[in-house]
Amino acid sequence: MKFFKVVSLLLAVCFALTCCVFASSSKSKVKDYDFGVGVGIPYGGIGANVEVGKDNGTVFTAGLGFMPFNDATTGGNTQIGWSTGLRYYFKQPVTTGIKWRVSLLYGTVAYTENVYTNQVTGGTERQYQLLTGFAPMVGIKGQNWDLDVAYPLGYTIPNGVMERGGKIKVSFGFRF
Repeated sequence: MKFFKVVSLLLAVCFALTCCVFASSSKSKVKDYDFGVGVGIPYGGIGANVEVGKDNGTVFTAGLGFMPFNDATTGGNTQIGWSTGLRYYFKQPVTTGIKWRVSLLYGTVAYTENVYTNQVTGGTERQYQLLTGFAPMVGIKGQNWDLDVAYPLGYTIPNGVMERGGKIKVSFGFRF
């Protein structure tokens, strides 16, 4: 039950944010929001994000996604990942259409895998857990794509489980 309350709250926040974006954009001819889909921390794993603000300064970003874990023994374990935070775009572009940025996001930054033997069936099973923390990132924004590299901080790995995916995280996405 708690899971559905958290999901409902996150969806409501994303919906409210989207409504604010469209309400503010109707007053201005300059686009000051971006939607994107991709893989990585800004997208909550595999999902979508929205950036609100102009990319010549500070931008608010929020992401919501799914982490589809395939587990043959239990038939799957899909969890919801999320992220929110701020990005700062440098005024000097790298080249035409490509801009540097730094980000500080908070949300789903890693996951763990616990492999164990089921005492009843004797088979091997896997449990996955999403980890929440901070993700300082550096990246570039192209004409319609994003690339970021992060080094997540502030999360703890439970005893007896293994972090998956390495310590340095890469994310990639497309914007429209």
